[in-house]
Amino acid sequence: MATEVKAQLSLDQSQFAAGLNKATANLNAFATGQISAVKGQLAAAFTVGAITTLVSDVVKLGSHFNDLSIRTGISSEELQKLGFAAKLNGATIDDVVGAFQKLSINMAAAKEKGGEAREAFARLGVSLSDLQTNSCSSKKSATARE
Repeated sequence: MATEVKAQLSLDQSQFAAGLNKATANLNAFATGQISAVKGQLAAAFTVGAITTLVSDVVKLGSHFNDLSIRTGISSEELQKLGFAAKLNGATIDDVVGAFQKLSINMAAAKEKGGEAREAFARLGVSLSDLQTNSCSSKKSATARE
């Protein structure tokens, strides 16, 4: 006689599913933490880059105003004020410096040769003695009043 044995095996999967869910949650938490860390590092890198660029631009601008001050004999502070006024009127500080250079050339011509140049300054209320004793930077006040 043959014997037949039948067995039935069952598995309670609830603990397995709970363990798998816990592992998934831990993995998600780890990934979120890593993403946050990378975001923070990227933000810091871009912030440092922006600050570096800003400092570099400020140094270049300061150097430009210093160079212009040396060329014109006008203080950097006055040039900054003039640059601001120029910007409000659609011009640049370089346009203003160019105008002052032309003014200096015309002042020299008026002092040395007289004629039309001296007459033009006289119409602005600038006398020959003013031309001989005052610098280009003080002339801006006299010509601006007219």
